[in-house]
Amino acid sequence: DAGDAMERVDLLIREGVRVASFALAPKEALIKRLKDAGVIVIPSIGAVRHAEKVAAWGADAVMVQGGEGGGHTGSVPTTLLIPSVVEAVDIPVVAAGGFYDGRGLAAAIAYGAAGIGMGTRFLLTSDSAVPEAIKRRYLEFGLDGTVVTTKADGMPHRLLRTEFVEGIERGGRLAQLLPTMRRSLQFKRMSGLSWRGLVADAMSMKKASGRS
Repeated sequence: DAGDAMERVDLLIREGVRVASFALAPKEALIKRLKDAGVIVIPSIGAVRHAEKVAAWGADAVMVQGGEGGGHTGSVPTTLLIPSVVEAVDIPVVAAGGFYDGRGLAAAIAYGAAGIGMGTRFLLTSDSAVPEAIKRRYLEFGLDGTVVTTKADGMPHRLLRTEFVEGIERGGRLAQLLPTMRRSLQFKRMSGLSWRGLVADAMSMKKASGRS
């Protein structure tokens, strides 16, 4: 749903990228453009109906993220979502959301998935560019060390229970306004987006928040 989605697709095709994986189900024309260029298409989704939609559009596989996933996430547990999607589509299903070792892979395969996708887990690998201090900070948290909150950006978002996150959880909307504006300005500078582009991306993510 990004405003420059087709430009990104053209870049992928021009540079010979073999696989395109993305969140938020795009329009059918975008998937067709990738497929016509021989690119393998693997959308990430959080609901059965969206898996059915992208499968009908020609996606080669689908990555299904359950509620245990980090970052933006939905409310349906991975253990319920994966078998539901496997039954609904005839393309390979990659399970995501809370996986971190071989036991999770075995469980996902038992549910019918073709494999697993991991994100946060790779932050802690020896090859990760994440500073060691940050890695140690992650390891300080136990199983209850995350929280799903809408107060970071308006959408369900699984975050570590840091002092900052606890603070925005306790604060009211008015108290959040200034920090939110400051973070938005920082992101605008980092991303190079215009204010119009930033708002468009935010609205796209807001629309997608109900997808799970």
